[in-house]
Amino acid sequence: MASSASPDLKLEIMVDGENIGNWGDKTNTNLRGIEEAICQTNDVTFAGTATVTLSITDFSDPPQSGRGFRLNLTGTGTAGQILQVPDIQKSYIVNNGLSVDTSIQNSTGNSVTVPAGKTTFLYSTSAGVVNSINTFTTANVVGTFEISSNASVGGTLNIGGATTSGNISADGTLNVSGNASVGGTLSVNDTATTKNISADGTLNVSSNTSVGGTLAVTGDTDVTNISANGTLDVSGNGSVGGTFNVEGNLKNTSGNLTVDPATQIIEIRGEGSTEGQIKLNCRSNSHGQTIKAQDHSAGVTNTMLLPRGADSVLVSEVATQTLTNKTLGATSVDGTFNISGNTSVGGTFNVTGSAGLAGNVNIGNATADETTIAGQVAFQNNLRERTSINTTSATGTINFDILSHNVELRTSDAAANWELNFRGNSGTTFASTVDVGQTTSFAFESSQGGTAYYLTAIEIDGTTASPVYWQGGTAPSEGNVSGVDSYLINITRRADGGSGTAQYTVLASQTQFGKVDY
Repeated sequence: MASSASPDLKLEIMVDGENIGNWGDKTNTNLRGIEEAICQTNDVTFAGTATVTLSITDFSDPPQSGRGFRLNLTGTGTAGQILQVPDIQKSYIVNNGLSVDTSIQNSTGNSVTVPAGKTTFLYSTSAGVVNSINTFTTANVVGTFEISSNASVGGTLNIGGATTSGNISADGTLNVSGNASVGGTLSVNDTATTKNISADGTLNVSSNTSVGGTLAVTGDTDVTNISANGTLDVSGNGSVGGTFNVEGNLKNTSGNLTVDPATQIIEIRGEGSTEGQIKLNCRSNSHGQTIKAQDHSAGVTNTMLLPRGADSVLVSEVATQTLTNKTLGATSVDGTFNISGNTSVGGTFNVTGSAGLAGNVNIGNATADETTIAGQVAFQNNLRERTSINTTSATGTINFDILSHNVELRTSDAAANWELNFRGNSGTTFASTVDVGQTTSFAFESSQGGTAYYLTAIEIDGTTASPVYWQGGTAPSEGNVSGVDSYLINITRRADGGSGTAQYTVLASQTQFGKVDY
């Protein structure tokens, strides 16, 4: 029968009568392999690669990269670096001499991360790589307590000075005369007393926390009482069940809560793409209301004043409230907007739902502002158009200023044939007022005497519109003697030409009205 290899260290297991004359060499190879696994340091060099894999071959003489007891990581590290150890049951002391954290793992499961510059004791099993020492009943450390992974203490943890990059869990009391630095979670079921506490993860203390220096937590903070003589710095959430005493500054450098002693302003800072905000939760903390700052791109600083004078409440979305003496700027209403009194809107008023107007509505001024309504509009009173009543006789070129009126009535009899020039006003063009895809309708009404005159041409911004599509296909050639002629003109801006010139489609009609006495 041939020799076989041991399952973990790959030593040669010889059978009776085998290797006669070579037994000493085989035995010495095995002994050197055992010595390597118990005592020897193997250097593991990284050259900027993400993963380095260690191995052991059968019956192999040292050195074997995966057999050494102490693994010394050297070379050039890279982010996300991995050291792959063999799938065997074996203990390792790993010294991470690189500048980046390194994950130690096999192909079967769990992994352990060794921080840069730290040393830890690991064990490789069929379930993966685990911490070899992570649980204590009572631990007393006079000097520095340094852990690259997790520490669990069932009783009291007394430390003269503590540094850990993993987690600390103590069922009893945590007493640290020096500083405590925890890269993971610090969980204490009784009282925690330290000089300085620095926790990158979560700080959970079921009883009191007394910190003589600085308490810095980047995760969540959940304690009963906090007493800090120095600075309390929390970047996550803070929960205090009892008394919260801070003799120094209470702040979060990553963007939560800052109290400015000069202005007495509580400042909630933003960070990254998130604005500062205050949230008031309900009694069960299942939902709440949030006050949020405007986005940085707005570039503004505002002040919200609380109600003053008589007892009052802020307007609620769900309750019926009354706004008195309020001026609205740009307003957007997605639902139903009911107004029983007078409303003045200085800017753009967009309504995507229904608008019920029981009183008067004044929007902007009569010359410039625009109202866009995407849904239906119901008027309980009459719909009235802006009308210019002019006593001048129609003649020559008449400027029709669309910013001031939609209907123009000439009460004096026409003196000659005329043309209509549509413009915004004397300082504003029609094209700057009406966008592509918009249609406007206008009416021009002129009294007629014994000689009936008529509209001969339509201009837009001083340029004759051509063609003009007249109702019935024929332009008018006469007016209505001793009556009133009404012209209805629809102008649609359909496009812009290659030179930027506006293009219009013009529809026109003439209606003659004769005088009837009853």
